[in-house]
Amino acid sequence: MNSLRERNMARRRQQILDAARGIIAEQGYDGLSMRKLAERAGLALKTLYNLYGSRGAILNALVGQAMDRMDQALDQSAPVETEPLLRCREIVTVSVAHLLQDEVLARSMVLAQYRGPQQDFVDDGSLNSRPVGMQAAALRSAMAHGLVRGEMDAELLAAQIFQLYKMAFVHWAYRRIDGDTFRDRALYGLYVVLLGAVTDKVRPLIEAELSALQKRLRTAKTIAAA
Repeated sequence: MNSLRERNMARRRQQILDAARGIIAEQGYDGLSMRKLAERAGLALKTLYNLYGSRGAILNALVGQAMDRMDQALDQSAPVETEPLLRCREIVTVSVAHLLQDEVLARSMVLAQYRGPQQDFVDDGSLNSRPVGMQAAALRSAMAHGLVRGEMDAELLAAQIFQLYKMAFVHWAYRRIDGDTFRDRALYGLYVVLLGAVTDKVRPLIEAELSALQKRLRTAKTIAAA
């Protein structure tokens, strides 16, 4: 059982994250300062630095919580043991839906990563490793079910899927595409990678998904051109 001290620390950490989420929602990431956050959370400034160290670390913790919620949703909608290819798709669609629901935080995460030499958001590795690991686990399960060829490297496939997803994510964060196009581009990247990896028995399904996505993407307009 956690000690009283540990429970108090966990409660204070959550106070900080709740306050940070509120400030970011109102003013964006640039509106978040440690002093303002301490006041909103009702804690001493020293406590914030002791528990997190920087506003970048706080943003990282917020993103980690969002990914935890996504994990839970995926386990309910597409169990990796029984629906591996659906799981691959749901990793994309569920994550996009969560990002759209938490739009200000999601955009803040991307903009903080690409702000240049002054950036104070440092990815601890989980923002890449967690989604890649989720896709790799789904792909390994798909191999066990005879849906993906066994000689393929699940981690390399998953990393490629994530890179294409991330490209769509950045375009959406910079308001170059809308949420539907973000989802469809990310799914298109997924199915392009899968097309080169699946076995013959599911290839027609992947080709049909690609055909449907191509039709939608051909008519999609960038926001700048709209």
